[in-house]
Amino acid sequence: MSPISGGASGPAGQVALGLRFEFYDEDCHLIAALVREDVKGAAVPRPGEQIGAGSLSPLVHDLVGASPIVDHLDHYLRVPRSRDWAPLTVVVAHVREITVDQLNDVEDALDAEGWSLLRA
Repeated sequence: MSPISGGASGPAGQVALGLRFEFYDEDCHLIAALVREDVKGAAVPRPGEQIGAGSLSPLVHDLVGASPIVDHLDHYLRVPRSRDWAPLTVVVAHVREITVDQLNDVEDALDAEGWSLLRA
């Protein structure tokens, strides 16, 4: 997949995507999710494909890895609690071996980039 970018508009041919990185502790319990619903991509990646290195900010890549692998897709006909209720495909990737402290340390910076950190 080619690089993705935030923002509501972009060149023709881009598709709207959401991204959700789910963070799990060492016991495989979900501790948080990092979400963004205003991403544009060249196409919707399939499970097993990678989100390209350098597609995300250095801060996000530090958390999710250089090329996170898509676990699954959630297809929403209407996104719950969304302002415009538009349909959206959310790309979901799982991230292991992260701590709550690591997420706490970067929460403000993530917010400044337009990400939402949702606690489990």
